[in-house]
Parts: sequence; C-alpha cells; structure tokens
Amino acid sequence: MVIDKFECKIPSLEWETMVRVFLPDGYEDGKKYYPVLYMNDGQYVFYDDDNPAGTSLKFAEYYQKFSAYVPEVILVAIDAASEPARRTRIYAPFTKEFQVPEGKVFESRIDGLGERYIEWVAGTLKPLIEQRYRCLCEARYNGYCGSSTGGLNGLYAAARYNHIFSRFIFMSPAAAIWMDCLRDCFLETDLSGIEKVYLDVGTNESGRMTTKEEFLEGARDVQELLIKHGLPESHLWQRVIINGEHRMRDWSLRFPDALRWTFGSML
Repeated sequence: MVIDKFECKIPSLEWETMVRVFLPDGYEDGKKYYPVLYMNDGQYVFYDDDNPAGTSLKFAEYYQKFSAYVPEVILVAIDAASEPARRTRIYAPFTKEFQVPEGKVFESRIDGLGERYIEWVAGTLKPLIEQRYRCLCEARYNGYCGSSTGGLNGLYAAARYNHIFSRFIFMSPAAAIWMDCLRDCFLETDLSGIEKVYLDVGTNESGRMTTKEEFLEGARDVQELLIKHGLPESHLWQRVIINGEHRMRDWSLRFPDALRWTFGSML
C-alpha cells in the first residue's frame, strides 16, 4: 500500500486542494492496470490524522488488516473545503433558495458550484491521474463516491457523467432538499449502462441541512429515480442501516462493503 499526495489548483473555483492517491499492494512491483474510484472528502478517507476533526473512514488501517478481501482499486481522494458553507457550495450542483427551518442553521440561498467541480474531476483530474498511474480508463472501470452533500454531487455525476464513471457509491446522500433539482437533472438521462450503484442511509441521521425524516425520504426517492431512468434493479444495492448516524464512524463500517459491491465483480 502506497498513498501519494499532491496539490491541485482548480481555476474555475479559485481553489486549491489536496489529492491523495491510494495504490494497492503489488502496484509498484508489477505492470497491471487498475480500475479507479474517485472520492469526495478526501481528507476523511485514510487516516484520522489527515482530518482536523480527528475521525476518518480509517481505510488505511482496514486495508492493512483485510487487504485480501478488498478489490484491487486505485482510490483518488480529493480533499473538501474545510468550511461547511464553502464545502456545500462546491459540491452542490444547483442554485436554490431555501426556507431555513427552525433548528437548522444554513444559508437561505446556495449558489452551487458542483457542476464546475465535477467538470474539473472528469476533464482535468482524471486525465492527470491516468497519465501518472496505470489506470483502466474506460467508464466501466471508473467510479465516483460521496457522502452527504458529496453524495449529492455524485448523483449529479451519475446523471451527467455516466459516460465517464459507471460505478457509484452514495453514502447518506443529502438529496431530499434538492430533489426537485435532481428530478429535472435526470429528465434526459439513461442509466441503463451503469455497472453498479451502492446507496445507503441510516435511520438516525441528521445533517447541517437535512433532518432524519428527510434523509430517509431522500434515499427512497433516489432509489425510485435511479430505477425510473433505467438502472437495472440488480445493479443497485440499497441499504437502510438501523440506528445509523451521520458521521465518519458509521460510514467507516459501511465503506468496505460498498467498495466490494461496486468493484467486486472485477476481482
């Protein structure tokens, strides 16, 4: 296991971020080409020490113990903006005004930059990764992963960039309050060519913008939306996690299974 890292400028967002590239065991000693999973919130993927808040998916620790049960995939983890409002704006692919409910504290208008972000991932970062590493470039070998608003960004990628990515992981996507925008986005979309989708939600989730009821409602609506637009039901694994909460500790328990589901057929 090797984790490279380098900084990347995103001119369209006037932002610079860190990219962390996980190379599985055996990569450095061989000539094999690998599928790739692009992941939002990259500072939360590998080590607790990478996250100022001190928690992560702990994937490096998991891999050291259970690498024999992990698909051979390159992970490209892109750090998120540290300030919550900026993170939301960079990941949200839509612009919308909200009536902020009592008990929630977020912006009444969000001018989303998520289209610019995913355009950079697909059009600039992906070719750079393929130039530097031995990657299988076709859509059927490439995936996209996000949680919460990062998952919303992933849903947009599924609708508009499924010719680039065909394997998706959506952990607790913050979809409900954006569902009107998502339905419009999916209108001209055909998802029949997507290889695999993993979608989950906990029964006790609460986010900065989304209530417990909205997380559950959103997951149901996303499932219906994906199937309506051509995703074969056999290509979808939808899970409801009893007592699951909106936090890294919960996602760290779910991510290895999600990775196996989306890329396991390629073992």
